[in-house]
Amino acid sequence: MNDFLSKLEQQRLKKPSSNGQNRGCGRFILLNSIKSDKCLEYALKSLNKANAGIIIDGEHFINIEYSKKFIDSLEFILYYQPCEQKEMFEVILKLLQYKELDCIVVNSIVNLLSYTIDSKGVMHYLNKIKTALKSTNTDIIVVNPYNNTIYNNLEEYFNIIIDVKNEKIIKNTLTFNKDMSINDIL
Repeated sequence: MNDFLSKLEQQRLKKPSSNGQNRGCGRFILLNSIKSDKCLEYALKSLNKANAGIIIDGEHFINIEYSKKFIDSLEFILYYQPCEQKEMFEVILKLLQYKELDCIVVNSIVNLLSYTIDSKGVMHYLNKIKTALKSTNTDIIVVNPYNNTIYNNLEEYFNIIIDVKNEKIIKNTLTFNKDMSINDIL
């Protein structure tokens, strides 16, 4: 990962970002669906709009060949597998410092909620991420293939929640246009 971050620091990317550069803040997006591959497909496709992105795969589920189906170029896409939950949170917070990084895909929400950190610790990290997003244009897209009510208490942390199965925007605190589609957001 250090090589990837060095590459970001040394080389200003020439391609203008199309993920909403002028939004003024990053977005914290939750993709809900019982079909995990559909959620993941939307998340991976969103990386095509980014100058640079990272896939944090705590479930060790995604392989590069699978990703190539949805991502046009992997030149500035990093695939990272954290060893533990605390490491994942710390990596996300560190990555939010890089202005060139447009998109972070987290597979999956279970990795945000494992039992290695107590619930106060999880909420502490989620609040830090939410605060850090206010000074960046980076999108964090979290995949929730389980669509379980256990995760409902996390809704307050996300700006946008999308029901992928029904292709419906459930929550959008940044802008709301009833005609907006999932593709308009991602």
